[in-house]
Amino acid sequence: MKKGLWIFIFFSLFLCWQCKKNDDEPPPPQIDLNEGQNNWTKQIVAQRPTGDIPSDPYGSFCPVEVIPLFFSGDTITFFVNFYKTIPYLSVFISYQNAQSFFHKITFDGNILSCDQSDIFSFSLRKWNNTTYIGKALHYGTSWNWQPATFNATQIVALTKDTLFLLDNNSLKISYNGGQQWSIISSNFYHKIYKFGKEIWLTKDSNVYVLTNPYTTPQWISKLPHLITSLYKHDTLLLAGTEKGKIYVSTNGGTTWEKKFDGTSQYGQNQKMRIEQFIMLDGWNGFALLVPDGSLYYSSNYPSVLSLILRTTDGGTNWQVNYVTQLIKLKYFTRIGQKIIACGYQPAHPTISGIYFIATTTMGN
Repeated sequence: MKKGLWIFIFFSLFLCWQCKKNDDEPPPPQIDLNEGQNNWTKQIVAQRPTGDIPSDPYGSFCPVEVIPLFFSGDTITFFVNFYKTIPYLSVFISYQNAQSFFHKITFDGNILSCDQSDIFSFSLRKWNNTTYIGKALHYGTSWNWQPATFNATQIVALTKDTLFLLDNNSLKISYNGGQQWSIISSNFYHKIYKFGKEIWLTKDSNVYVLTNPYTTPQWISKLPHLITSLYKHDTLLLAGTEKGKIYVSTNGGTTWEKKFDGTSQYGQNQKMRIEQFIMLDGWNGFALLVPDGSLYYSSNYPSVLSLILRTTDGGTNWQVNYVTQLIKLKYFTRIGQKIIACGYQPAHPTISGIYFIATTTMGN
């Protein structure tokens, strides 16, 4: 009887000590998803699984990439690449102005590139060392895939029938929705840009325009650094380069004037680039400044993955409008008055959501 009483007293004291110990431990830190800023807000697409890549921290949630696929009216669709040992991708759709999303379909592999023309979507998917060319209807949720016989890197749809494609050593065109391809140029280009019915291209620090699909692209001009983004709005041309520089041209790209220099603000040794632009009119717009790795912005933001820059005077002046230490932003899109930025989320030990950021107030 006494032995049982002592055992009861011992366990009671142990439980009291354990409760006191837990009370003394600080609660886990709370993560502010909006990172102390309220002019852009993070919105969730879905949850992500835990990762299994050996280089990622054990037990962390897997890296993902959110890619704009299709928009029409209040409907928007995203691809999400899941970077795991066996990679896969999913299509998520919102019918309510990007307020809530539904999972529609999943495929093996990851998306390399996608584009939209009217009600049709086109994309390149890499799986098991093969590149597939895809065409879709129903907001990009119903796909037909065909293997490509070349190593394609980017697809652009001028119309549902006229498609452009880059591979490692040529620029190709199809006039029948991707059934057959012809070579326009055997030169290598870094990227194709579609501005309405115009096709522009960049290669290293050079700018080209395709005036006739039956001839090679016409050289326009050369910038001081490798071009990482290009944007055209009416007569305004914006070029982003390595070293985080922004150039403006108002004469069709013949001459350029530097308007922003990221390295002068964040260090000459900091590698960075302007990833993408979006302009709402001739005056107001945004740019994505993305470092290799991360950069020190301030004591509150010591490891920034992306900065959103804003202009209100047609690209003459740019100011930091938002910073994030959680997403390496790569893409802009727009649905109604909502501007969306999205991209790559690294593996994270506690953040399980798949997010994009959005503003309906022009970043104000």
